[in-house]
Amino acid sequence: MRKTIFTMLVLALSSIALQARPVDQATASRLGQSFVKANFEFTRQSDQLNLVQTAYSDRGEACYYVFNVGEAGFVIFAADDNYRPIIGYSYSDTFNPNDMAPAMVDFLEVVRQGVMKASQASSAQPSVAADWAMLEKTGRLVSRHGGRGDDHLVQTTWNQNYPYNYYCPEGEGGPGGHCYAGCVATAAAQLMKFWNHPIHGQGSYTYYPEDHPEYGPLTVNFGEATYDWDNMPNAITANSPIEQIEAVAQLIYHVGVSVDMNYRPTSSGAVTGKLCQTMPAYFFYTDRMDNLYRENYTHEGYMRLLTDAIDMGWPMVHRGGGHAYVVDGYNDHDMVHINWGWSGSSDDWFNIDEHGYTDGESVIYNYVPAEVYSATPNAPTNMNVVPSQDGTLMATISWKNPAITLTNATLTAIDQIVVERDGVVIYTEDNVAPGADMSFVDENVPYYDVFNYAVYAVLGGQRGASAKVEKQLVAPTCDWKIIMQSSAFQGWNGGYLSLYSTTGKEIQRFTITNSVPATLDFPMPVGKACFGWTAPNNTVNNISMVIKDAQGNTVYTYQGSTTGLDEGILFDVNNGCGNTLVTTAPYHLMAEMEGEDAVLTWENDGVVPDYGFNIYRDEHLYGFSTELRFVDEGITEGHCYTVTALNHGGESDPSNETCASAGDCLGAYNLWYEYVGNNYKIKLTWDKPVNAEGLSGYYLFRKDGQDGTYVRIKLLNSSATSFTDNTANVQGDYYYRLYAYYSATDCTSSPAAVKYDPNLFYLHVYYSPTSVPENESSARLFPNPADHNLQIEADGMTQVSVYNQMGQLVYDAKCDSNMLNVSVEGWSEGVYFVKMQTSQGLVTRRVAIVH
Repeated sequence: MRKTIFTMLVLALSSIALQARPVDQATASRLGQSFVKANFEFTRQSDQLNLVQTAYSDRGEACYYVFNVGEAGFVIFAADDNYRPIIGYSYSDTFNPNDMAPAMVDFLEVVRQGVMKASQASSAQPSVAADWAMLEKTGRLVSRHGGRGDDHLVQTTWNQNYPYNYYCPEGEGGPGGHCYAGCVATAAAQLMKFWNHPIHGQGSYTYYPEDHPEYGPLTVNFGEATYDWDNMPNAITANSPIEQIEAVAQLIYHVGVSVDMNYRPTSSGAVTGKLCQTMPAYFFYTDRMDNLYRENYTHEGYMRLLTDAIDMGWPMVHRGGGHAYVVDGYNDHDMVHINWGWSGSSDDWFNIDEHGYTDGESVIYNYVPAEVYSATPNAPTNMNVVPSQDGTLMATISWKNPAITLTNATLTAIDQIVVERDGVVIYTEDNVAPGADMSFVDENVPYYDVFNYAVYAVLGGQRGASAKVEKQLVAPTCDWKIIMQSSAFQGWNGGYLSLYSTTGKEIQRFTITNSVPATLDFPMPVGKACFGWTAPNNTVNNISMVIKDAQGNTVYTYQGSTTGLDEGILFDVNNGCGNTLVTTAPYHLMAEMEGEDAVLTWENDGVVPDYGFNIYRDEHLYGFSTELRFVDEGITEGHCYTVTALNHGGESDPSNETCASAGDCLGAYNLWYEYVGNNYKIKLTWDKPVNAEGLSGYYLFRKDGQDGTYVRIKLLNSSATSFTDNTANVQGDYYYRLYAYYSATDCTSSPAAVKYDPNLFYLHVYYSPTSVPENESSARLFPNPADHNLQIEADGMTQVSVYNQMGQLVYDAKCDSNMLNVSVEGWSEGVYFVKMQTSQGLVTRRVAIVH
């Protein structure tokens, strides 16, 4: 079936250093533009980014940039790659630094502090590095929720000013001559409008505002009030019908009185947590409302609270930095949708990651009418996930259906039971019995990794509470051991060690909370993984950790102050559980399109490894096969693939890369080069796609040196078939990728294939400002392409070395003549680099081997 699971970008941790680097404005603008092109609707993708604000650290270093996107929309971009790249974005609202919601002002200040903290780490956490790599390559962020969209629950864009404060006490200098309505009242009232509940309240309340008792007594009889939901539009102005102004303003004022709003002309405030008492007392909301503080949860646990509520269709009032606002959505990138209560100003998607808005942060949970809460099915019980014990990619999920609602009322029916893996529905069954024991075998686990499973019931269209098993490892493992100590009575004082899978997901977290030594055995998956360190709240002068593999060998040890541990990745491993890695890398990987499917085939000396093959698509783990074949069904654009073998002894090196493009998204081909001009600049040439209908242009990427990172250097129009790279000025190796882009279908092809090698998708060029172009040099290679023998000629040759595209030396010989014959019959097809030491110096040429 069509693949719908997309996972985090794989980190090649054994070869890529994740060192922190500042991000300059030009880079932020370039990547922000890529983000817009990849994520905004088609008509907006050419909108230009305009810098409207830069925030600086206490030392004058940039912390983040804010760009407006054309006439509507903005992107907030981090200025350090230890922080997630996209801090926030909006499709429709412009960013006005002179008219921000007070809550957003404080939010961005905490972000500034967070970037300052993150910049001190020596390397990025894998999930952060994955976002940067994915953004650089595709313009998108890593998918963390199965392709979830950008929908949110609350549609109102109310404010605290006039006419929303129409019934608030009069106050000189206030908007419209009244005091501000207050952020707590505005946020809470928007949720009440979401539920259109209640029609009438109950009881009454009287109080005197703390700072201005002369405004009192303020009294509201909620029981006599009627809330006219039909006259409450998504927004009002001073010119709105008086019926709408009165209906919205009455609701906001009544909420304000209920929470003892301290009315002031310049700003009004109240305790957010008091909503937990007033909503049930006066407005018939559930008495299970609770004020939950973020400091009592891990980041993952807190995000789970938010996503669980949103999944059930329950928006929340959120508090941070002394402000209240609405959180009513989350998207595929683990960002939340925030409604600041400021007429929609800057409402949209924001990252509230661990370095984010945590100062006094809390959420009013279960903000729902009592009648909704009481009818909602409870979570299933006795949930368990058991992976297959023979290494098969399967897991059995079992559970007991709920028999009661959240308020312990008996369920007489369940419309549907639903099973999810990583937020994607993998199984449903209708009309199941309450209290029944059920199970389901997940036979489509995509690859070895950790997964989050959830089960919930649905009744009357209302999704029930979920039972969850999180960080479930589905993989062959062996036991490793960690020994932890600390001289402090607080243990590691909030510091912890994380084990990450090859996809960058956290498998397990290790820490101690006291000075008692702790030894823990833990399951370590076969293959590649890494360990990362997160710094403690305060320095601990003396800690120690020892990690031992399945054979009892020490693979890592540290003793000393926590200041001596760099935050980020500590080390990576390829776990073989004491076995020898005998599986060589797969080879001759090929991709052929069959209709809409990309069919991959490869060789492995005819041997299938103990477990099978990992399939990587666009550099992230995507699938698994126990055969020498894999079908990527229904692709809609271009993709590149590699394959590794997974054996008892670990994971092999990757195969060669191959690429494929969908039928309406074909790439260029015959990518090649020549040297031009007095400085022998690199001129790239290519042929247009065979079917170039709808072609919008090309993206050209370059990598400087074998260990560099591909960076887009040029956007070319659809008529281009050549480009001279005047910015490749330093002698050395350059690597190029060329992608065709089709804007009408928002499709990017696979990279162009190299001339003479249709299964090579990057071009390697050696540049020297003093090198001699091949057509003018005395160095000659023929025939080119070669099949059986290659003749090499150059004046004064003393040494000849030949390298394949992987940089491996395949031939090396001394020479004392101007000509050398080399047999190439046993060489694999492809492009090779011939380096000749001659009387003119070192000369490098390329030759294609075609049998």
